Amino acid sequence: MSVRGSRRLRRVCFWLVFALAGALLIAGLAASFTSQRRVTVSGTSMENTILPGDRLRYVSPSGLRRGDIVLERVPVPSGTPDLVVRRVIGLPGDHVSCCGAGGRMVVDGKSLEETYLYPGDAPSSDKFSVTLAARRYWLLGDHRSIALDSRVRGPIPQADIAGRVVTVTRGASSITLRTPPAFVTDGLAPADSRAVLPVGWPLVATGALVVMLGLSIFGISRWVIRRRRQRRSDGAIIPVASERAP
Repeated sequence: MSVRGSRRLRRVCFWLVFALAGALLIAGLAASFTSQRRVTVSGTSMENTILPGDRLRYVSPSGLRRGDIVLERVPVPSGTPDLVVRRVIGLPGDHVSCCGAGGRMVVDGKSLEETYLYPGDAPSSDKFSVTLAARRYWLLGDHRSIALDSRVRGPIPQADIAGRVVTVTRGASSITLRTPPAFVTDGLAPADSRAVLPVGWPLVATGALVVMLGLSIFGISRWVIRRRRQRRSDGAIIPVASERAP
C-alpha cells in the first residue's frame, strides 16, 4: 500500500471511531436523562415525608426494598392513570398485619417503629392480616388517617408501580431518600448504599466523551505537526536565478 493510501486508511478509521464515540455519547446522555423522570406532588397522603408542591425524581422500580417510596398508578375515570406516592411495607411473599404489640405494623413477625408517620396518626385504624402473592406489594401512605392505600385497594400488582423515588426537592433544597432505620434495624432491609444515578449509561457517556477529547487532541496535534513540517519544507527550497544572456 502506498504512503498516500495508508494515510487515507488512517483518516477513515479516525473518523469512524470519532463518529462511534459521538453516537455513544448522545445515546448515553439521552438514556441517563430518560431513565430519571420528575413529577410534582399535589396530594397529602404522604405528609410529612412528602408535601404538596415537592418535586420528585424517580427511576425504574426494579429491585424494590421494604421502606422504599414509590409512585403507584391509580386508575381514574378519565382513563389515564394518576400517580400517587406510597411507601413499600411488604414485598411479595411477606406476611403483613396490623396491629401487633403496641399497636404497631408487623412484617414477617417483626414490628415496625414507624417514626415517619404523620404526627398523631396510628399505623392503621383498620385491622388486617395478609400474605402477599408473587408480584404483589403492600403499599401504604405515611399520612395513614387519609391515605387510600393497600388497606382499601388490596395488594398492589408490580405492573402498577411506576418507579422508585430517589430524591425530593423542596424549594432550593434536595433530599436523597434512604431506607428508614426501622426496616434496617429489624433486618427487613439492608443499609441503603444505592446510587442515586443509574451507573451504566453515565459511564458510557463519560467514556465516549474521553475518547472524543483524546481523538480531538490527537487530530489537532497531528495537523499542527504537518503544518510545521510543510512550512519547513517550503523554506528549504532555494530559488535558482535564471541566467542572463551576455
